[in-house]
Amino acid sequence: RENKANSLLSSIGSVYYEQARYNEAIIESEKSLNSLKKSNNKFAISDCYFLLAKAFNKLGDKEQTKTYLDKSLKIIRTLKNNSKIIEQLTFEAELYFDSDLDKATRKAEEVLALVKPDTKNEQKVDIYELLYICYKSQNKYVLSLAMHEKHVMFSDSLELQKNKTSIVREASQNEYEAKINETK
Repeated sequence: RENKANSLLSSIGSVYYEQARYNEAIIESEKSLNSLKKSNNKFAISDCYFLLAKAFNKLGDKEQTKTYLDKSLKIIRTLKNNSKIIEQLTFEAELYFDSDLDKATRKAEEVLALVKPDTKNEQKVDIYELLYICYKSQNKYVLSLAMHEKHVMFSDSLELQKNKTSIVREASQNEYEAKINETK
């Protein structure tokens, strides 16, 4: 029962974040965090810290963003969840883009080293896009072009995947509707 309550509070914070209601997302996430700490659900605690980091970033509070991101990364690294590590380190690299391009590039290159064949295509798209922009801003056109090509390749792959899912969903819907019409 407690896990469901914690999950609900976390979900409310996420919904507020998606609605660009960042202050409400922070309030609900902090409530959730207090409950999650009692249950010692490290994965959910890390997610909550990361949501707080993203919300504070949207509000322009770089100090709180970094504080919560560091807390989230510390936990997720102990859990050795490569997908979450890539997601959060990509976010961290993006934070430095405007203030320290060289640091953003180094961080993004570190993330790229973590990418494996089974890494989610969405994450590959994000890191290749970031590196493309970093290298382009540094006038490293050969590297920029290589990253752009990979970005396009994985973007196309994602789009193809979405199209296939759409077709399957539509076919299933048509089949369902046909069976309903047969029973009438």
